[in-house]
Amino acid sequence: MNLDLVGKDVEPSDTLRTRIEQKLSKFEARLGQKLKARVALSQRAGDYVCTVHFMGAKHEFNAMAEGNDLFRCADEALAKVERQLRKAQHKGEATRKPGYSLRERPVSVAPADAQA
Repeated sequence: MNLDLVGKDVEPSDTLRTRIEQKLSKFEARLGQKLKARVALSQRAGDYVCTVHFMGAKHEFNAMAEGNDLFRCADEALAKVERQLRKAQHKGEATRKPGYSLRERPVSVAPADAQA
C-alpha cells in the first residue's frame, strides 16, 4: 500500500499513522489490489479536518470528517469510505436479473363465477 499522509498545520503522530494504515490495509485486502491512498489532515477554525481519497475497483472513494479530536475525525472518514466500498462491492447484487419483470409476467385470472 502506498499511503500519502499529509498534514497542514497538523503533525500526524506515529500512532495515528499506524491506525490509518491498519484500516486501509483492510480495504486493500477487500479490494484485492494495491492502494494508493491520500489522507490529508488539517486544522480549520479550531476543528480538525480529515479527508481520505483513493481509487480502486473502478470507483473513486472520497470522505471528509470534521471534529475536535483528530483520531475521531480519521475514524469517521475511514468509516464513510468503508460504507462507500461496501456499497460499491454489492452494487451488482442489487440490480435485477435480466429477463425478470413483473409487467411481463403472465397473470392467471379465475372466472368471476368460480369465486362464489
